[in-house]
Amino acid sequence: MKFLYTFLLLALLSIGEVMGQSYAEFRRNLSAPDSLYFSTVEVTEHTSAATVERHIASREQKTIDGYRITIYLDKGQKARTEAFEARDRFQGLFPGQATYVSYEDPYWVVSVGNCTTSDNAMILLGKVGRVFEKAYLVRAAIPVEEILKEVPLPATPAITLTEEIE
Repeated sequence: MKFLYTFLLLALLSIGEVMGQSYAEFRRNLSAPDSLYFSTVEVTEHTSAATVERHIASREQKTIDGYRITIYLDKGQKARTEAFEARDRFQGLFPGQATYVSYEDPYWVVSVGNCTTSDNAMILLGKVGRVFEKAYLVRAAIPVEEILKEVPLPATPAITLTEEIE
């Protein structure tokens, strides 16, 4: 039991130190040789973070190929009002998720999310599709600035102990 608490305390202290580092410094520390065994860690990223980092470093492209979920599309007389109602309903159910209302003649379109991978898009579609039954996935050029706005750095690590392990 004492071992478990000691381990959790050390883990919290380690996470606190990591949170204070910049991302580049963290990667540099990982790739430095270990003092005891002289082993190194090779950092290879295959996620959306690697894609964003490459685009930020190059600054050649202002957008990233990604996906959004269209939750509303209509061209009727009440389409504008219904589009904003759909946006408000979505924002109430999924606070913090990006929403976009646009007019693409003659359609009013409400799309949500800034997914950089198809896996993330499918997960979001599964959640949104329960509420908006006509929701569907579309490819989109997502501005890098939009993605950076959505990725806040956590202020403190959130670790919860759900059950006691002996």
